[in-house]
Amino acid sequence: MYKKSGSSLKQPVAVIGAGVAGLAAAARLAVAGHPVTVFEASGSFGGKMHQFELPGGYRFDAGPSLFTLPQLVDDVFRLAHREPSEYFRYERLDPITNYFFADGTRLTAWADSQQFAAEVEQKLGTSAAAVTQFLGRSGRAYDATAGTFLHKSLH
Repeated sequence: MYKKSGSSLKQPVAVIGAGVAGLAAAARLAVAGHPVTVFEASGSFGGKMHQFELPGGYRFDAGPSLFTLPQLVDDVFRLAHREPSEYFRYERLDPITNYFFADGTRLTAWADSQQFAAEVEQKLGTSAAAVTQFLGRSGRAYDATAGTFLHKSLH
C-alpha cells in the first residue's frame, strides 16, 4: 500500500536509528511524501547527543562535546515548514567545554581562539602560535571542502 504523490507512488521507508542523521533523513523522506517508520534500539532518540547525571550535580555528555553546524538542523526544520526556535534555542557557551585527562590535566576550550590557544600553551605546552596556526589551517581546510562534503550530495 503506497501513498500517491502526484502521478508517482511513494514507497514506505524504514530508517534505522533515531540519531541526528536518522531523524534528518526521516524528516526529509516524510516531506518528500514517503511513509516513514523510524526504528531505534535505545529508549530515546538523539543517538550520541545525550547526557547523564551523577549524584553531586555532575553532568556528562555521553557523545559529542560540541554541536557544530546548527544551520543544518535549522534547514531540516524549515524543509518541514517548522521554525526551529519554536522547539529549542541554541546557546553559545563560553567556555565551550572542559576536557579532563587521565594525568589530572584539565583543559578549558574557550570560544575565543586566542584565549583557547593561550590555554593550550599553559596546560599542554604547545605554543599559542602553533595552536593559532593550526586553527587557521583547519579553518582554511573547512572553507575549501565544506561546499563539496557538507552542502552537496556525493551520490
